[in-house]
Amino acid sequence: MDRDTVTGMVEDYWRAFIPAMQTGNPELGLGIAQRFDERIDKTASLMEPLEAAAFRQAVEAERERLLQEYQTDPIALKRRLGINLGIDDTQPRRRASDGMGGLMVRTAVRATIWESIWSLFRVFR
Repeated sequence: MDRDTVTGMVEDYWRAFIPAMQTGNPELGLGIAQRFDERIDKTASLMEPLEAAAFRQAVEAERERLLQEYQTDPIALKRRLGINLGIDDTQPRRRASDGMGGLMVRTAVRATIWESIWSLFRVFR
């Protein structure tokens, strides 16, 4: 799977995840994250082990890149992805790591990274 496809998948995930987190309902965002992880797992299960590991690594790298972009300038990322600015449209800029939304993002990313690492160990046993 090429890098542009992975980038598109991860950007689509963020297009769904950010607005869900803006609703103030963390369960909605967590559900989107879980469905995305399931989609990645299903896609990887159709690949050879080394290709699947490379795919998972590319997805995690792209997720991390977008997380960094969000933490640096959430408004710019939302504009680039065509996402409604929500509260950012009316309030001064806040750090993405502030509050419950930032905690949810960090937790989802860490869980995904560790799941990918453990998956690699299972593949190479």
